Amino acid sequence: AFLSIVDDPTLGALGGRSLNGFYRYDDEGVPAQRVELVRDGKLQGFLMSRKPVKGSAGSNGHGRAQANRPPMSRMANLVVESTRQVGYDKLKRMLVEEARRQKKPYALIIEDIAGGNTNTSTYGYQAFKGIPRLVYRVDAKTGREELVRGVE
Repeated sequence: AFLSIVDDPTLGALGGRSLNGFYRYDDEGVPAQRVELVRDGKLQGFLMSRKPVKGSAGSNGHGRAQANRPPMSRMANLVVESTRQVGYDKLKRMLVEEARRQKKPYALIIEDIAGGNTNTSTYGYQAFKGIPRLVYRVDAKTGREELVRGVE
């Protein structure tokens, strides 16, 4: 695997652009820390607040509050890093090959997403949700792209 993922609230900018997730201390007063989540496709760690989790070493500066709710582990600046670059055409071929391998009739290419929020309730599913704005369905047999509307 060639992908790694980190969450780094200490990044103020990346690629010449300011990042909204920058902070020095989380909402529990813990210094913000870069956290390696995935290395070469393998899970390495978790975002942690002061709320104890069995087997954890404690907070890594990701305790963040929303409105009148207590702080919980949340992301700041999620960065996906790759050790191998693949051009768009090859990446599309890889996507179609994977859809065929899984015996799926099509795959989706999401080119643009608006917004984004996290659901981190204790008793619900853990999820990140953005609103897809530009989505194409790619036929697994032909590779033909078709614009998809109403994807949510």
